[in-house]
Amino acid sequence: MLTVRHLTALAACAVLLCGCTLARSEPAPERPRVEANQKADSPAKGQGASNQENGDAESALALNVPKAAEYSENQGDRYRHDAAEYWTFLGNKGRVTDWLLILFTFCLVLATIVLGIIGLWQGFQMRGAVIADIKGKRPYVSPGEVSGRVALDRETKQPRPPTAVYALFNIGKSHAVIQAYRHGFYFGDSLPATPIYTVGYAVNYARVPLRDGDQYPPANQGPALQERLVCNYLGEFTKSDHDALIEGKRFLYFYGWVVYTDNFGFVHRKRFGFIYLRNRGRYAVYGGERYNGEDSKQMRKSAPRWFTGERARPPAPEVEFDE
Repeated sequence: MLTVRHLTALAACAVLLCGCTLARSEPAPERPRVEANQKADSPAKGQGASNQENGDAESALALNVPKAAEYSENQGDRYRHDAAEYWTFLGNKGRVTDWLLILFTFCLVLATIVLGIIGLWQGFQMRGAVIADIKGKRPYVSPGEVSGRVALDRETKQPRPPTAVYALFNIGKSHAVIQAYRHGFYFGDSLPATPIYTVGYAVNYARVPLRDGDQYPPANQGPALQERLVCNYLGEFTKSDHDALIEGKRFLYFYGWVVYTDNFGFVHRKRFGFIYLRNRGRYAVYGGERYNGEDSKQMRKSAPRWFTGERARPPAPEVEFDE
């Protein structure tokens, strides 16, 4: 049974235990403060407190200086790194990788343009070489010497109708196919600006292969007259016309054209023009480029209708060379 003595001993032990605990615990340092009504004990004591505060401030500053220096150095490295990642060009700021990508794209486009220009130049050069090769190997069909005389009939003393006799020659280096030809006369003061064909000078559709060096009509195929193409003057040629021709007051012109194709996919129309020389009794080339030029055009898959016979009358030689 607990007695008063036992309770007193337990209380004493509890007090002793609490005292030991309080003695071992260290209280947190507390900044000294001076009350308004408190007076300094002595000058020495106040100077000591001031020195202690300065020491604490210097210690804190000494601890913070390395941290501030380290932070400033890290910030500088970061700024330098960011500045190295950006370039400025013409007032535009961008990342280095973006500028490099733009530069690479620009160089790629420039190289493509240069290669395209080189390809076009080579294409034109090749085209010129092909055209030159075709011109060197293509056929050239044109009439040879044109013969014929204007004379009076011995019995009637009336002029005979003028005639022109000629043949078509292939003077090129490859085969040709004569598709059509046309010829006619004109009697007048001067050669007309555009060829005029009297009614009756129809288009002759031949479609005759002609090798290089050959002629049409073929030679050695019968009488000499059948080896030539003959164009007769259609209309009335009177004695006064004959006298005007002989006296040089009027002139007799012979002209026409021939259309032929080659093996390179081109169709050509060769024009020819001649004038009758009364003093020599023969024909000579006359009319310049307008009457003696040549037009060429690349054919389509189907031949132009104007020389295949689907039209009753093809365009005159002076008209633009088209379908």
